[in-house]
Amino acid sequence: MIYRQLLVFIESKEKKIQLDIYLRREVALQIFKYSDVVKWDLEVPLTTTGGYVLHVLFNNNKHNNDANYERFTRNMNYSKFKSIPLDGGQAYFTQINDDIPTQEFADLISDLIIDTYHPNNSDLIEYHINAY
Repeated sequence: MIYRQLLVFIESKEKKIQLDIYLRREVALQIFKYSDVVKWDLEVPLTTTGGYVLHVLFNNNKHNNDANYERFTRNMNYSKFKSIPLDGGQAYFTQINDDIPTQEFADLISDLIIDTYHPNNSDLIEYHINAY
């Protein structure tokens, strides 16, 4: 399912859209287009131009926040994320090049969600493309 939603997001020409991935009715991960993020009044540490930006937010209001954060720090891609304080928690951002194959991008997202949040087979994972 993530592949299909990711492809729709990538191919969209719309501005100010995001792909929100929900687990247990909480936002687990958000994906934005670089061209939108650079216009934010926020010091997101971006190193190259183009592509996509992944955003993960940890705060005490989220289910299993401490355990999820601990697992996130052990993920093989953790070192690629940059941290900034945001919305009463700690936000992590990383860039993904726009030349990444869609299946590889989808696998990266799936691995990050599985490694960080340990979803059960009964957990519903939802994907929503939203405008902001």
